[in-house]
This record gives sequence, structure tokens and C-alpha cells, in this order.
Amino acid sequence: MQSWIAKGYRLETLYQIRLQNSEVLALCKILLDSRAYTKAEMVEMLDKLITCCVPKVNQKRVKDLISNEEFHYVELRHKTRFTEQMWELGQAISEFRYIEVDYYRTKDKRMMHRKLQPVAIMFSEYYFYLTAFIDDGELKKDFDVLNDSFPTIYRIDWIKVLNVLDERFHIPYSSRFEEGEFRKRIQFMYGESYRR
Repeated sequence: MQSWIAKGYRLETLYQIRLQNSEVLALCKILLDSRAYTKAEMVEMLDKLITCCVPKVNQKRVKDLISNEEFHYVELRHKTRFTEQMWELGQAISEFRYIEVDYYRTKDKRMMHRKLQPVAIMFSEYYFYLTAFIDDGELKKDFDVLNDSFPTIYRIDWIKVLNVLDERFHIPYSSRFEEGEFRKRIQFMYGESYRR
């Protein structure tokens, strides 16, 4: 906007692109209900969200509206901080890079090592999940369905070691994994074929 008084140009904040107070309140409530993070992470995220997105005059009101839920917030038992790891996974997905993971398998309490083609990060029922294709011919021999075109699902908080490799993989656009379509066809995050 041109300002003749200042004898120059000045950028002014466009309030139309900011979140409204009601939208920030809704996001805070959704975050609290997700129970996906440790209590310390949750408090930190809520404070940042309110400080960055709500005008100072309304910050106390928004904080008051969520204070009881924040005080009584019950974190999940895993107590694992994984947001940095999730960001690394997101970068590997966008750059089509192979990853290697050491993954804790609960059904038999074993640590598994996998080389994967990561394709998506999803959230369901309190947890974040990585969907990825296993890149191991020997391991695939044991699959119930050979040449399974469906990804394997890993809970991100159970990934104990993550290495993003320089090696890249290629998935043709026509065969790309579509999170929205996957979510429409499955109810829970279990690795199985689509059902009608």
C-alpha cells in the first residue's frame, strides 16, 4: 500500500489470511482430543499456536477456554517425542528416498530391521503412522498375498532407529499412493487388502 506520508511503501498485515479466534480454539480442542503428544509437547504447541495466531487482546480468553482440558490432559503411555523423526520421514517421502528402520514389533516383542519406500504419514486413533512399501524380496515371500500392492503400516512411535538413505526409488504417477483414497477404504490402521 502506498503511503505518501512516509514517502515510501509499507507492507501491512492482511487480517483475512490469519486464523480467526474461533478457528484457533477449534484447532486447540482437536489437538487436545488427539492425545498424540506428550504433555510437555502439547502445552508447548498450544502456547505457540495461541501466541502466533490470536491477537494479544484475545489470548487469555482462548487460554481460559482450553485450560481445564490442558490441565487434565492424559498423554499416551509411550511418552515418546517423535515430531523431529516425523519431519525426517516427511522429507524422505517428498524426495522419494529409501529409509531403513529398526521397528519394535509388539506381537512378539522383537526388533525388526526393514528397508522401506515411505509413501505417507497418517493419523488415526491417537497415533501417527507411516505407510511404506517393504523393499525386500526375501521377506515378501512370506506375505499372504504375493506382490501386495498395499503398503505396510508402522506406528511412528515404535520406530526406534531411522536412517534416511541417499538412494531414491521411483513410483509412477499412475501407481502413486493416495492417502485420501486409502483412508476412505480402511477404517483402522491395519495392514490388509482393501475390502468392499
